[in-house]
Amino acid sequence: MQLTDTEGYNREPSWSPDGSPIAFWSDRSGDHEIFLMNADGSSQLNLTNSPGRDENPTWLPEID
Repeated sequence: MQLTDTEGYNREPSWSPDGSPIAFWSDRSGDHEIFLMNADGSSQLNLTNSPGRDENPTWLPEID
């Protein structure tokens, strides 16, 4: 399954509890960062910007 049409590795998709946005990591900038996008691949947003390897995005349960 192809996650995005951008260059680099785009891996480990983690669907939100409602199935809408997807978090994943990518090395498209030369470093592993966490991204968020809509389920259709649109609106890709870089959530992290650190020199370490940001990987394994996970959704936390909603707290009431």
